[in-house]
Amino acid sequence: MRTVEIPGGVASFRERGKDEIPIRSQKVLGAAIASARSHFPESPELFEPLKEGETQESRAERLGLESAALSPAQALSLMTLQEATVVALLAEWTIGRPLPTLDNLDQLGVDLYTALMDAVGGIAASEDLDTPDFSVQPMTAEGSPTLPSPSSDGRSEGEAVANPIPTSPPATGSTATAV
Repeated sequence: MRTVEIPGGVASFRERGKDEIPIRSQKVLGAAIASARSHFPESPELFEPLKEGETQESRAERLGLESAALSPAQALSLMTLQEATVVALLAEWTIGRPLPTLDNLDQLGVDLYTALMDAVGGIAASEDLDTPDFSVQPMTAEGSPTLPSPSSDGRSEGEAVANPIPTSPPATGSTATAV
């Protein structure tokens, strides 16, 4: 954990690669990263780790972004990413109230909000987090816990083909009689 002084107390932030980041925080952060990346298709290197000895400012200069005018959507996506990073990495603080969420982070006082945003350092704080894989995988019978397979009912594949398991009870020729 990394400890930072903030107005009214101290905040402890999780460190990438050292502290476990809760799954819910990873999901929120992954969504914010994906959104921000979609707004900067021409600058994928913006979301790569800093080069050795590079700062956020020198990277922005190298990429020609320090003087670039951002669209409102780009600016909002970067701000959302930074806020998601604060929420994901902020583990605890000594202020006598619950930790902020994405829904109420912007309701903090200006000094506290700014201190938290500065503490995570912008995009660099989230750049090398593992982004969850949300790609769709096709369902196959092999290895599926819900699709039937011969190995799950103890029969060989040949037996399963020759004698399939009936899906309805067999007809016995008897009928029910009312008493």
